[in-house]
Amino acid sequence: IICTLLLLPCLPLRGVYFAIVTLMYPLFMARVIEALDILGGTDGIMGIDSLPSAWMEQYIIIGMLLLFLFGIRRLVNTDLGLVLRAVKDNDQAVRASGMNITTYKAFAVCIASAIGCFAGASLVHIYMWAGISTFALDFSVLPIAATGRGREFAHVRLRESREPGGEVKAGPGEPRHELRSRGPLLGLGKVRSHD
Repeated sequence: IICTLLLLPCLPLRGVYFAIVTLMYPLFMARVIEALDILGGTDGIMGIDSLPSAWMEQYIIIGMLLLFLFGIRRLVNTDLGLVLRAVKDNDQAVRASGMNITTYKAFAVCIASAIGCFAGASLVHIYMWAGISTFALDFSVLPIAATGRGREFAHVRLRESREPGGEVKAGPGEPRHELRSRGPLLGLGKVRSHD
């Protein structure tokens, strides 16, 4: 909700201008934290509790990733999803039909910021530290630049495959299961289980 309120004045912006303003917020917050020496200043907040086990960390992240994936896929197929896609494609046409596009943009930003906040909280609990370096561009822009654009979580796929060497690791003739994420939760990386 805080992220949505911070971005509310920027919602009339479109395209690359909105992207530039949203890129400015982490850089601005890092300088405010340095100048005011709040939230641990340049040292950051240390001693944050981790989750009880590495397995729990991984399963919570994978579970939430799948929850977000299927939740957004269901949302896209509703009437609200149709309006959100229309706002993305041509917001002037939606505005001409008498709908308040700021409300729909705020709703979309709220969903996106909830996913981003979960990813950030997961990162902080895994590293057990939060500081200015978590505002770095490689946590915000590079995952998007590396994955490109796509439909909701198009870069997340669950598949069975045989890759070179897969037969050696998984055994001859056995399928190899992979969950690959190159999307919003880039920190998940690759998780492979061999049957």
